[in-house]
Amino acid sequence: GFEVVALDQRGHGLSSPTSRYGTRVLADDVGRLLDALGWNRASLVGHSMGGQAAFQYAAGQPDRIERQVVIDTGPELAPQGAARVRANVAGPDVFSTAEEALAAGWQWFPNAREDLLRERLEHNLESGADGTWTWRTAPELRNGTAVRADHSPDERWEAWRSLRVPTLLVHGADSDLLTDAL
Repeated sequence: GFEVVALDQRGHGLSSPTSRYGTRVLADDVGRLLDALGWNRASLVGHSMGGQAAFQYAAGQPDRIERQVVIDTGPELAPQGAARVRANVAGPDVFSTAEEALAAGWQWFPNAREDLLRERLEHNLESGADGTWTWRTAPELRNGTAVRADHSPDERWEAWRSLRVPTLLVHGADSDLLTDAL
């Protein structure tokens, strides 16, 4: 009885690079998707960056959101986890083989199940004409040159505190992004 649609965030997955990124644009994209689908109301589920977009949109458009699930993110990220993500993004862009990418993946996610890590990498990598593998994520997001329009920390906390839709916050037991304190 449910229709489920996954939003492929701009510059990620199979979406093309764009000239605009950041939490403001991603939250607006949620509304554009709902409009394109002709949905007046929906429930949202978002993980990490998608969770940021979900709760920002729900805070600004509560009449359009029935409920939401926000996974492993919040209005603020723990410094250690944020540093790990930045280091991950700044890491190698090109791999000689998919196995080389898997070896790098073990460094970033040492506790991952191998089948899930392989699936993540296969979804996020593409092969080049020369046989190498690179991330599907837009180069400007990987190298830090993307023009971003992000909510400030105060705006994120204000949005979080103003939520009027039922929200389930899912916190991974081993998460270094969303700590117990946060």
